[in-house]
Amino acid sequence: MLKIITRPMKFSMISRKSILPMVQHNLKSSSNTVASSTETSANKLTVWNVYGTPLTNIFLWGSITYMGLQVLWWKLEFAELIEETDNKIASLEKEIEILKKSKSY
Repeated sequence: MLKIITRPMKFSMISRKSILPMVQHNLKSSSNTVASSTETSANKLTVWNVYGTPLTNIFLWGSITYMGLQVLWWKLEFAELIEETDNKIASLEKEIEILKKSKSY
């Protein structure tokens, strides 16, 4: 990050010669900082640093999607099971009524 150093100066003393050393010093210090941070970050580049975040996002979103669809499937399967059970109960009740009527005659 470029740091700007301000020094209180009188306006009459500002000249190109007085400003030039301050600007050059700031540029040298900022270029050293950028170079050193680039060198340290280049040394730390690994496969996990490059591809870790995208793979983690894909894994998490894939897992969330899979679990959500699995819950939806279970709910639909349970609703189908309830419907089949209700139909079976209704058919058995009808059969019981038929047997009761045939036995009473």
